[in-house]
Amino acid sequence: GRQLSVAHGGPPKPSLRDGGPPGLRPVPHRAGALAGQPCANPPARTRSHCIKRSLDNGIDRLLDISVASARRPVYVISIAAGLAGCHPRTLRIYEEEGLLDPVRTDTNIRLYSDEDLERVRAIRYLTQTRGVNLAGVKLLLQLRDAADLMDEIATELAREDAEAEAQQTIEVTHGPTTRRPRLRQRQKGVEL
Repeated sequence: GRQLSVAHGGPPKPSLRDGGPPGLRPVPHRAGALAGQPCANPPARTRSHCIKRSLDNGIDRLLDISVASARRPVYVISIAAGLAGCHPRTLRIYEEEGLLDPVRTDTNIRLYSDEDLERVRAIRYLTQTRGVNLAGVKLLLQLRDAADLMDEIATELAREDAEAEAQQTIEVTHGPTTRRPRLRQRQKGVEL
Protein backbone atom coordinates (compact mmCIF):
# COMPACT_ATOMS: atom_id res chain seq x y z
CA GLY A 1 0.00 0.00 0.00
CA ARG A 2 0.87 3.65 0.09
CA GLN A 3 3.38 4.72 2.74
CA LEU A 4 2.93 7.46 5.30
CA SER A 5 6.10 8.77 6.82
CA VAL A 6 5.90 8.85 10.59
CA ALA A 7 9.08 9.70 12.44
CA HIS A 8 9.98 7.36 15.30
CA GLY A 9 10.87 9.05 18.53
CA GLY A 10 9.85 12.45 17.16
CA PRO A 11 8.06 15.16 19.06
CA PRO A 12 5.07 14.04 21.11
CA LYS A 13 1.60 14.35 19.65
CA PRO A 14 0.01 17.71 20.40
CA SER A 15 -2.66 17.52 23.07
CA LEU A 16 -5.77 19.63 23.43
CA ARG A 17 -3.86 21.64 26.02
CA ASP A 18 -1.32 22.54 23.28
CA GLY A 19 -4.07 23.73 20.96
CA GLY A 20 -4.72 20.42 19.17
CA PRO A 21 -3.26 19.07 15.93
CA PRO A 22 -1.31 21.55 13.80
CA GLY A 23 -4.11 21.95 11.24
CA LEU A 24 -6.67 22.78 13.92
CA ARG A 25 -4.67 25.11 16.16
CA PRO A 26 -5.83 28.70 16.30
CA VAL A 27 -3.57 30.96 14.29
CA PRO A 28 -2.44 34.16 16.00
CA HIS A 29 -3.81 37.32 14.40
CA ARG A 30 -1.38 39.96 13.18
CA ALA A 31 -2.10 42.07 16.23
CA GLY A 32 -1.36 39.13 18.52
CA ALA A 33 -4.87 37.77 19.18
CA LEU A 34 -5.99 34.19 18.68
CA ALA A 35 -8.73 33.49 16.15
CA GLY A 36 -12.06 34.65 17.51
CA GLN A 37 -10.56 36.71 20.34
CA PRO A 38 -10.20 40.48 20.38
CA CYS A 39 -6.82 42.01 19.58
CA ALA A 40 -4.59 42.94 22.49
CA ASN A 41 -5.50 46.57 23.37
CA PRO A 42 -6.42 47.84 19.88
CA PRO A 43 -8.03 51.25 19.43
CA ALA A 44 -11.81 51.11 19.89
CA ARG A 45 -12.55 51.64 16.19
CA THR A 46 -10.52 48.56 15.11
CA ARG A 47 -11.53 46.16 17.90
CA SER A 48 -14.58 44.76 16.05
CA HIS A 49 -12.59 44.65 12.82
CA CYS A 50 -9.95 42.42 14.49
CA ILE A 51 -12.59 39.99 15.76
CA LYS A 52 -14.37 39.80 12.39
CA ARG A 53 -11.11 39.37 10.47
CA SER A 54 -9.85 36.63 12.77
CA LEU A 55 -13.20 34.81 12.57
CA ASP A 56 -13.15 35.03 8.78
CA ASN A 57 -9.65 33.56 8.73
CA GLY A 58 -10.83 30.75 11.00
CA ILE A 59 -13.69 29.90 8.66
CA ASP A 60 -11.33 29.82 5.68
CA ARG A 61 -8.99 27.48 7.54
CA LEU A 62 -11.87 25.17 8.48
CA LEU A 63 -12.99 25.00 4.84
CA ASP A 64 -9.45 24.16 3.74
CA ILE A 65 -9.24 21.47 6.41
CA SER A 66 -12.57 19.89 5.41
CA VAL A 67 -11.60 19.72 1.73
CA ALA A 68 -8.23 18.17 2.49
CA SER A 69 -9.59 15.81 5.13
CA ALA A 70 -11.48 13.62 2.63
CA ARG A 71 -8.16 12.38 1.27
CA ARG A 72 -6.25 12.39 4.54
CA PRO A 73 -5.79 8.87 5.94
CA VAL A 74 -6.92 8.98 9.56
CA TYR A 75 -8.83 5.79 10.39
CA VAL A 76 -7.19 2.59 11.61
CA ILE A 77 -8.69 -0.61 10.24
CA SER A 78 -11.06 -1.29 13.17
CA ILE A 79 -12.56 2.21 13.05
CA ALA A 80 -12.74 2.19 9.24
CA ALA A 81 -14.52 -1.16 9.27
CA GLY A 82 -17.01 0.10 11.83
CA LEU A 83 -17.71 3.23 9.79
CA ALA A 84 -18.10 1.20 6.59
CA GLY A 85 -20.33 -1.38 8.27
CA CYS A 86 -18.13 -4.39 7.68
CA HIS A 87 -15.55 -6.58 9.43
CA PRO A 88 -11.85 -5.60 9.41
CA ARG A 89 -11.11 -8.86 7.58
CA THR A 90 -13.32 -7.61 4.73
CA LEU A 91 -11.08 -4.58 4.31
CA ARG A 92 -8.01 -6.84 4.26
CA ILE A 93 -9.63 -8.99 1.56
CA TYR A 94 -10.46 -5.91 -0.51
CA GLU A 95 -6.82 -4.85 -0.21
CA GLU A 96 -5.58 -8.33 -1.21
CA GLU A 97 -7.86 -8.24 -4.26
CA GLY A 98 -6.50 -4.83 -5.27
CA LEU A 99 -9.75 -2.98 -4.62
CA LEU A 100 -8.31 -0.80 -1.84
CA ASP A 101 -4.89 0.73 -1.32
CA PRO A 102 -4.71 2.07 2.24
CA VAL A 103 -1.78 4.16 3.40
CA ARG A 104 0.62 2.36 5.71
CA THR A 105 2.66 3.92 8.46
CA ASP A 106 6.29 3.03 9.13
CA THR A 107 5.00 0.47 11.63
CA ASN A 108 2.80 -1.10 8.89
CA ILE A 109 -0.52 0.10 10.32
CA ARG A 110 -3.20 0.58 7.67
CA LEU A 111 -4.81 4.01 7.60
CA TYR A 112 -8.00 4.73 5.66
CA SER A 113 -9.37 8.05 4.41
CA ASP A 114 -12.96 9.13 3.85
CA GLU A 115 -12.44 8.48 0.13
CA ASP A 116 -11.37 4.91 0.95
CA LEU A 117 -14.54 4.46 3.00
CA GLU A 118 -16.68 5.70 0.10
CA ARG A 119 -14.94 3.15 -2.12
CA VAL A 120 -15.69 0.39 0.43
CA ARG A 121 -19.35 1.41 0.45
CA ALA A 122 -19.43 1.26 -3.36
CA ILE A 123 -17.81 -2.20 -3.31
CA ARG A 124 -20.31 -3.46 -0.73
CA TYR A 125 -23.24 -2.05 -2.74
CA LEU A 126 -22.05 -3.76 -5.91
CA THR A 127 -21.40 -7.10 -4.23
CA GLN A 128 -24.38 -7.29 -1.89
CA THR A 129 -27.12 -5.42 -3.75
CA ARG A 130 -26.15 -5.97 -7.37
CA GLY A 131 -24.56 -9.41 -6.99
CA VAL A 132 -21.29 -8.51 -8.72
CA ASN A 133 -18.27 -10.63 -7.79
CA LEU A 134 -14.99 -9.00 -6.69
CA ALA A 135 -13.37 -9.42 -10.12
CA GLY A 136 -16.31 -7.58 -11.69
CA VAL A 137 -16.17 -4.91 -9.01
CA LYS A 138 -12.46 -4.42 -9.71
CA LEU A 139 -13.19 -3.93 -13.41
CA LEU A 140 -16.05 -1.50 -12.72
CA LEU A 141 -13.91 0.53 -10.31
CA GLN A 142 -11.08 0.66 -12.85
CA LEU A 143 -13.54 1.94 -15.46
CA ARG A 144 -14.89 4.52 -13.01
CA ASP A 145 -11.35 5.67 -12.17
CA ALA A 146 -10.51 5.90 -15.88
CA ALA A 147 -13.68 7.91 -16.52
CA ASP A 148 -12.78 10.26 -13.64
CA LEU A 149 -9.30 10.70 -15.12
CA MET A 150 -10.77 11.41 -18.55
CA ASP A 151 -13.09 14.01 -17.00
CA GLU A 152 -10.12 15.70 -15.32
CA ILE A 153 -8.17 15.72 -18.60
CA ALA A 154 -11.17 17.09 -20.53
CA THR A 155 -11.67 19.82 -17.93
CA GLU A 156 -7.99 20.78 -18.09
CA LEU A 157 -8.02 20.84 -21.91
CA ALA A 158 -11.18 22.97 -21.94
CA ARG A 159 -9.57 25.41 -19.51
CA GLU A 160 -6.43 25.61 -21.66
CA ASP A 161 -8.54 26.14 -24.80
CA ALA A 162 -10.52 28.92 -23.10
CA GLU A 163 -7.28 30.60 -22.00
CA ALA A 164 -5.82 30.34 -25.51
CA GLU A 165 -9.03 31.73 -27.04
CA ALA A 166 -9.08 34.61 -24.56
CA GLN A 167 -5.43 35.36 -25.33
CA GLN A 168 -6.15 35.27 -29.06
CA THR A 169 -9.12 37.64 -28.62
CA ILE A 170 -6.93 40.06 -26.66
CA GLU A 171 -4.25 39.95 -29.35
CA VAL A 172 -6.79 40.58 -32.11
CA THR A 173 -8.39 43.53 -30.34
CA HIS A 174 -5.34 45.08 -28.65
CA GLY A 175 -2.39 43.72 -30.57
CA PRO A 176 0.09 41.10 -29.39
CA THR A 177 0.69 41.01 -25.65
CA THR A 178 4.27 39.89 -26.05
CA ARG A 179 5.70 43.04 -27.51
CA ARG A 180 8.96 42.94 -29.31
CA PRO A 181 11.25 45.76 -28.34
CA ARG A 182 11.25 48.42 -30.97
CA LEU A 183 14.62 49.38 -32.28
CA ARG A 184 15.07 53.07 -31.88
CA GLN A 185 17.85 55.00 -33.41
CA ARG A 186 19.35 57.60 -31.21
CA GLN A 187 19.87 60.95 -32.68
CA LYS A 188 23.21 62.46 -31.96
CA GLY A 189 21.78 65.90 -31.56
CA VAL A 190 18.40 67.47 -31.41
CA GLU A 191 17.76 70.39 -33.72
CA LEU A 192 14.90 72.73 -33.07
